Amino acid sequence: MAIGDLSQAQRAFQSAFVHDTLGQHPRTVLTRRWIGICLYRQGALDEAKNWLQSTLSLAIERGWERDAEYLRIVLAAIDLDTGNIDSAAERIAQSYAWARRYAEREHVAQAAYQYARLHTLRGDLPAARASLAEAIDLFERLGMRRELAEARQALADLA
Repeated sequence: MAIGDLSQAQRAFQSAFVHDTLGQHPRTVLTRRWIGICLYRQGALDEAKNWLQSTLSLAIERGWERDAEYLRIVLAAIDLDTGNIDSAAERIAQSYAWARRYAEREHVAQAAYQYARLHTLRGDLPAARASLAEAIDLFERLGMRRELAEARQALADLA
């Protein structure tokens, strides 16, 4: 994934997933999440959404709250990409509140970035800029270079 070979990354994750198809181990959710992200980044939005939604159900069933909230953010991104604004807003609000409550800075940053996208789609540019400022600050502090570059570009695009 780091070098951008998403199809090879997806194959590697799927190979790892074959070894734990019962979902009894926390790594199952992690592996399924990365497969879904590979699909998403390759533009297979419907397949990614189906994969991630079933993974979210598994995470909720197992009580793996942190994994569930991360999955909600990725699903919110897909919702925004496909025009499901209401679903995205609900997912972002839930995940943002959870991340704030538990001081999960990476999740706060991801949720703030998705909030910026939501505000932009709704035409609320001041709110979008404020959300991007929060996301940029956290991405920078956390050393999340790819996300930081995306957020900075989104802010420049609003100008």
